[in-house]
Amino acid sequence: MRTGLFENLSILALSLLTAGCQYKAEVSVTGSANHLMIDVRDHSVPNSARGIGYAILSENIGGKQKSLWQIDAKDGCAKTVSHLVYGETPLNFTAHTPPRDLIEGIDYEVIVGGCGYNGKAFFRLVKGQAVSIDRPTYDR
Repeated sequence: MRTGLFENLSILALSLLTAGCQYKAEVSVTGSANHLMIDVRDHSVPNSARGIGYAILSENIGGKQKSLWQIDAKDGCAKTVSHLVYGETPLNFTAHTPPRDLIEGIDYEVIVGGCGYNGKAFFRLVKGQAVSIDRPTYDR
């Protein structure tokens, strides 16, 4: 019970912290369940990538979120990191929630922020590949 409460409070706290950020960046999720890639782009600066301060990947089942993987930069913002692979903790990052297996048909949300921005993306696995969705099924 405590773990679930901590996960939900962590997601809520980071969501509130990012709500005040000035820039919204585009977060994209590509690849397969075995090699899921998360990229961040800032369209306010052409061809730019943003450094990452934290990332949370959570599942959305029936309107309830559960954190599956959570990492953050030890210095607050790793300006040299703009690409993540699910389950791999970059140098100078801390993993707070170890990665869990992703399941086909479940809606997932990834929230990424740092260096003055935040962004998120929704996706699900279809035939083992990440497919972007506008929002989770329960929210439609």
